[in-house]
Amino acid sequence: MILPVLLLVVLTLVQFGVWYHANAVAKAAVAEAARAARAEGATDEDGRSRGSEFLAQAARTIVVDPQLTVSRDAEAVHVELRAVAANVIPGLRLPIRAVAQSPLERFRTDG
Repeated sequence: MILPVLLLVVLTLVQFGVWYHANAVAKAAVAEAARAARAEGATDEDGRSRGSEFLAQAARTIVVDPQLTVSRDAEAVHVELRAVAANVIPGLRLPIRAVAQSPLERFRTDG
């Protein structure tokens, strides 16, 4: 009777550990995407490809179904990642959302 409850508690702790790690990796991925997209002369696609590349290297199996969006306007870049963490407990899908916003780089000459 105690063994199934203990197993469920251990699996729940492992599941939340996986979610926490996946969330940290997602935050790092959006930071990388924002860094790439904010550079002078960069595009949305530069940020999107850098963020996707980072996820492929660092979180291939832990961040599931990532949806990365990068948008730039005249002043800033906005990056958002939505995904779910890999599941240890079948049927439990914990969402991940990471956001980064940064001003664009501009180089100015002295007037």
